[in-house]
Amino acid sequence: MKPWRLDDLPAGLRQRIEAAAQHAPGATRTGSKPAVDHRVPGPPPNVEQVACNAPVAAQAPARFDRPVIVGIVERRHRLPDADGSSPKYLVDALVSAGILQDDDRRHVASVDHKTIQAPRSEPETTTIQIVPCA
Repeated sequence: MKPWRLDDLPAGLRQRIEAAAQHAPGATRTGSKPAVDHRVPGPPPNVEQVACNAPVAAQAPARFDRPVIVGIVERRHRLPDADGSSPKYLVDALVSAGILQDDDRRHVASVDHKTIQAPRSEPETTTIQIVPCA
């Protein structure tokens, strides 16, 4: 199937498309195709929510003398795809905050991660539990 060109459309439809393209915000005309700038003006929105109610820096970082199990439970209004949620950035944040020394096998034995659907009436939360191995 060949792609449609503006010149292939009936005259009435072509005129309506051209008129709409001329009145679109940020639209410019180049050749036979209208070019539209779809960028949103201003800085990008902050889509990350506050992760906790208390700052991590206010607490003394825990040091573990043996490997730990990191348990992460995310409560979201909308569940991600099965491969759409990764706990890696959270474990990396624990290392960056100084809570864990490193995220290699000598320091982190395993990471248990699950996502639960939360009702819209409740806030979205992420709970991280760090348990030393026995």
